[in-house]
Amino acid sequence: CISTLYCDTLKVKEFQQTLRESVGRHWLWNIFNIHLYMADMLSKYWKGQCMCPVDIFGHFLGDMLLGKEKKNHMKLSDLQARISEADVPFPLFAGLHATERSSVEFSEWVEFSPYEIGLAKYGTFMETEDFGSKFFAGKRVKKLNEFPLHYLQAVWGSAFTINLKNLITNFICTATEDIDDITSKKPCPKDEEDSVSDTNFDGSKRGVEDFAGRTSNLPMKWPSDDSEKRCSSSGWTSLVIWNFLAFFIFLLTWTSSQTTWMTWIWTSLIIWILWLIFTSSLCEGKMNKWIVSACVRIDKSYLLNLRALKPGRVYNPFRDLPFRYVFVQDQSNRERNKKDYKEDTSDKYSHGCKFQPLHKESERISVMDSGFTFCSPYPLLLRRQRSVDIFLSFDFSLRYEDLHINRSTFKQLVKAEKWAKERHIPFPPVKEKIDKYLGKKIQECYVFDSTNDAHVPVILHFPLVNNKFRQYKSPGVIRTSEEEFDFAQFSCFGKNSEFGTLKCHYDSKEFDRLAKLMEFNTLLHKDTIMQQINNFIINKRQDKHGIRKIFRWCK
Repeated sequence: CISTLYCDTLKVKEFQQTLRESVGRHWLWNIFNIHLYMADMLSKYWKGQCMCPVDIFGHFLGDMLLGKEKKNHMKLSDLQARISEADVPFPLFAGLHATERSSVEFSEWVEFSPYEIGLAKYGTFMETEDFGSKFFAGKRVKKLNEFPLHYLQAVWGSAFTINLKNLITNFICTATEDIDDITSKKPCPKDEEDSVSDTNFDGSKRGVEDFAGRTSNLPMKWPSDDSEKRCSSSGWTSLVIWNFLAFFIFLLTWTSSQTTWMTWIWTSLIIWILWLIFTSSLCEGKMNKWIVSACVRIDKSYLLNLRALKPGRVYNPFRDLPFRYVFVQDQSNRERNKKDYKEDTSDKYSHGCKFQPLHKESERISVMDSGFTFCSPYPLLLRRQRSVDIFLSFDFSLRYEDLHINRSTFKQLVKAEKWAKERHIPFPPVKEKIDKYLGKKIQECYVFDSTNDAHVPVILHFPLVNNKFRQYKSPGVIRTSEEEFDFAQFSCFGKNSEFGTLKCHYDSKEFDRLAKLMEFNTLLHKDTIMQQINNFIINKRQDKHGIRKIFRWCK
């Protein structure tokens, strides 16, 4: 939505009305344009560019957010005109270079802006118009068309890059009764990692066979209440997936044997019946043992680890580029902390991957959603040259507790803190402050700062929570009418929530609820934001030596 905002010259309120109308149209109607999507993908392929399933997701996003008029011609470089007057914040978008390693162990952040795209880790950037063209040894050898904006939107938030292996492992752990016994021996993946390798650093297996043996004889247990909620919330998503499968089966049969539309009808009917049988067996607690056994065998399959067709694929702009093997973003902070620097090699596997250079020999690279490492793109702004003092962090990540704090409430911030500490980048302490918040009611804003170092940035963290908004329609103005109270009585997360990560359609009331809620939560702490800005201004005026030091680091 941020990239869509910069495509218009409209004011925020006017754009909000346009966006409300866009998300109000159900995205399933775009299925009728699938033949246009396929034609565009084939045209892209014949022009020499890479084709992948992310293109389909990009077309859906383009039709929903940009509209058919802007989708075909709007590009990321076109946003330069919107920010040329410096009347709006400079937009930065994050991606992740996907490799065969885990995204947590090997995270190379790709930075996208209207002017340039590149990896700060290597200090290597290119013009935005050249992203996707063929490069060799740092020179462009073949100019290709710039990617449309809707394709990059799909890359930044791709639904195709999730690892099916992790989903199946999670399913097995949920379907077994003794979850604690399994997780104590082989934890299920709790984070959104795209872990591909099932070998340890020394080349030995990670115990997949042992895991399969432990789960083969465990009884099945499905709590009825949770199962009904699970089925009701994911039923339509499952139905869409099954019908997509039926549609592609129809395309194959149509092109091969010139069959009629009856093939589509019968195929959809059969797959729909199978879907009903499968979901009803889940809800009624009649999951058969052979299904879990089959999932265990699928979990061991190497095919689920393949990522060649899942993330966005582009030609490698760093092919045969002579790196000096100096990681700019990491090395600079080591030099700043020479006295305190001590290499952490306790985890040899993670340490070996973290500072492993990019494969220059590969013809193509994959770029995917940066949320597989963590959902807040701090690495883009933690570059020392930018010297950011205050972060306004708005966290919309999924959590299972709506109003009370647990360990997962600040999970994304903890991941960002770990990333920064491993690279010796100044970051406020988060993990040590979370303990005093556990079990308490979630507030609209949290301030994370460092009392020992004035050069550590301050983070003002705004979680998505409906707390004081239930009683106040604006800061200091209490709700009076019954209609106003009914409008504010909703949950952001949990079983009774009307919002979801995979939900793409919102009616006007749902949209207004989220928009008004975030506006209220931000304005509620306007004084806190202004106070933090004032504190940094005072500190910088007093610490002139520190300012000179910052300028020296930025040279």
